[in-house]
Amino acid sequence: MTQLHYNLLLKRNRVLYWEQIRIKFIIVTLVYVMLLLQGRHQQQFYGVFYGVLQAPNDFVMPIQWFFIMLLPVAVIGDSFNQLVKIGYPLLNRVGLGTYILSIFQIMSEMLFLFWLLWILIPGNNQYYLFSVILFLNSSLGIFIFSLISLFLPPVIAYFIAILLAMGTIANNKLPILSQFMLSRFDSNLMINLFNTIILILIVIILFSCIRYIEFTQIRK
Repeated sequence: MTQLHYNLLLKRNRVLYWEQIRIKFIIVTLVYVMLLLQGRHQQQFYGVFYGVLQAPNDFVMPIQWFFIMLLPVAVIGDSFNQLVKIGYPLLNRVGLGTYILSIFQIMSEMLFLFWLLWILIPGNNQYYLFSVILFLNSSLGIFIFSLISLFLPPVIAYFIAILLAMGTIANNKLPILSQFMLSRFDSNLMINLFNTIILILIVIILFSCIRYIEFTQIRK
């Protein structure tokens, strides 16, 4: 595929994607702004992304962190699944891998906008490494969620995302995911590199399974 053809594919998928998520994106962005402004009023960036360190026999629910992590999942919802399973069969000259990568690029644009909100609104952000790692790994997490939604019903994919978020909150030392909280973040570059590599490998494994997607029953 030439660059021109890829750009046309990207333009086509961008239009379809934003048609599906436009309303959800506006609502979630407003919720984000409210949560982040509240964090700015309280403890700025540190307070918004601090999360929690659970003490024995004393469970604390970090509401702000919980919603900030899960709202991108709510925006994407079933849109990725629809774009792939319904949108792809309409094209017969595009590789499925290339098609999905184009959607990932569009999703990355949306996630980057959210990340800018995370950085700019709370203010006084001195945690640059954490900010970059959070954006990178949360984006990989969204890609994993999206790929899982191709093989499982959306409600189950949502349930898995919520369970992982709750598990992260409950377990101070949950591998990889605990690094999404500033209170548990380890600035050791090797640890962060290892976590990112693990997430990339999960994306690659799921991506390698896309050939098993069944399109015939939902082709329109």
